[in-house]
Amino acid sequence: MWLGLPTAAQAQAPDDDLRLDDEPELEPRGPRPITRTLRRPPRPAPLPLPLGEVEPPTIDIITEAGEEAPPKIGASIVLEKEKVVWDPRWRKFQLADWIFTGVSLASTVGGLLIPSNAERWRTRNDFDVAVRNALRLDGFDARFVARDASDITLMLSLNQLLVDTLVVTWWGHDADTVAWEMALMNTETIAFNAGLNMLVSGLASRERPYAAECVGEAQEERRDCRGAKLLQSFYSGHTSTTFAVASATCMHHAMLPLYGGGVADVVPCLTSIALAGATGTLRIVADQHWASDVLVGAAMGTFSGIAVPYFLHYAWGPPEAPEPDAISLRVVPLPTGATLMGVF
Repeated sequence: MWLGLPTAAQAQAPDDDLRLDDEPELEPRGPRPITRTLRRPPRPAPLPLPLGEVEPPTIDIITEAGEEAPPKIGASIVLEKEKVVWDPRWRKFQLADWIFTGVSLASTVGGLLIPSNAERWRTRNDFDVAVRNALRLDGFDARFVARDASDITLMLSLNQLLVDTLVVTWWGHDADTVAWEMALMNTETIAFNAGLNMLVSGLASRERPYAAECVGEAQEERRDCRGAKLLQSFYSGHTSTTFAVASATCMHHAMLPLYGGGVADVVPCLTSIALAGATGTLRIVADQHWASDVLVGAAMGTFSGIAVPYFLHYAWGPPEAPEPDAISLRVVPLPTGATLMGVF
């Protein structure tokens, strides 16, 4: 141990004169500090966990003193969200799908070219008449508002597909391949639904419910009373489109964890179904369709929204490789000894 001892001159001087202003400060007297590097003691080996249990994640934080920091109050562990990836077993959009989509779009145009005939379907049934009398609004202006409202719900339904494809999948999950395949499937679904609807509508030529009011001056003043639109009641295109979109939305969320999986992916499915139901009801309230037109449109749209994405894409894929048979060996005794037989 080192100690600083004063000289004889310093011992005779008063206390105030022990140190001059121009003299450097002396190091503090006493023992020098002892420094050492602290190391974390080795962590004991973890005990084996029971079958089926998973070891919880640990936070490894070391302080400057070499000790583990205690857990802070309110600290949380952020779990990694489930990734949205394209399953290789699913069938991607191919040349056959481009041809199928093109034929569907051509059918849409072809349905518009079918000559309409008011004599094909002018009969009414008690069910349609009863529902019309119960739900139809009185007055042209009120019915026009309901008709415009059905257009809005149709656009909201279509926007749901854009949000899931562009915002959630492409931008949110950075899954451009999945977003591209979803966009193509949605286009294929809507094209198939529209082509089927226009062909049936052109061939059926059913009068709309308000056709009975298109007489006299109303026939000349109202645009709805002129042209082929008056004979395109069966079946409801608005309803079939919204239900096709709703079914496709539910199919995508069932196959892909776009919102994280679980209840979060059920909400957009139920929302799109509610929009489709509201659209069909508004078409009856606006006196644009009979109840049977809406019911058939809902069924056909649901069929399109499920059949096209699932049977053409999600349900397909390369077959899984069969599992190899287990290796078995047997020792077979023979008169001259033994032989080894096995299945490899």
